[in-house]
Amino acid sequence: MNPLLVVEHRLDTIDTWPSYKIRFLFLISPRPKIIKKITAFIYGNGITLSLTIRLYQICNDKYTSPVSNTMSNLYLKWLRNRFKPHMFHYYDVQHRRFLWINGSSLNQTETAQLEVTVMDFGIGGCYSQHAAEIRHKVLKLRGKRSDVTVMVIRLVGSYVQCIAMIRIQIFVLLFLTK
Repeated sequence: MNPLLVVEHRLDTIDTWPSYKIRFLFLISPRPKIIKKITAFIYGNGITLSLTIRLYQICNDKYTSPVSNTMSNLYLKWLRNRFKPHMFHYYDVQHRRFLWINGSSLNQTETAQLEVTVMDFGIGGCYSQHAAEIRHKVLKLRGKRSDVTVMVIRLVGSYVQCIAMIRIQIFVLLFLTK
C-alpha cells in the first residue's frame, strides 16, 4: 500500500502539516538535524518506524540507507527512555500544537513552549518555487494525474505567463469538448 496515503489517512491530509515539514520530507537533503525533525514529527504523531522509512523513501529522492539507520536509532532511543522527559518536540496534527516527546511513562500531551509565532501549513505554504514540484510529486504518489496548473507553473515559472497558459488550456479544453 502507498505509504503517503496510509499516513494521510492516519494523520490528516498533507495540507494540515507544517509547510517546513513537507519541505524536509520532499526536498531537503537528509542531514542528521533534518532527519531528526521529520522523524520526531512522524513518530510523535503515532506512525510506525517501518511506515516512516517507506514514506521517506518514496517522497525524497535523496534517500540513503543511513537515513533509515538514523530513524531507527531515534525510534529506539525514544521508545526505550520510558521516564525521560522532553527528548524532542514535534508538531501534533491532532492537537494542532507543539508537544514534547516524553518517555512512555510520562505525559504524552505536554505542550512544548517554542518561540514559533507564525507557521505556514500545507504545500501552499512552501516557497513558491518548491510548491509546484511538491504538489506534482504528491499527486503522482497519490496516483492522480497532475493537473494542468501545476505543470504550467513548473514549466513557465512566472505568474503572468501561468495565467495566460491556464486560459489557453481552458480554451483548448472547452474547444475540444464541443
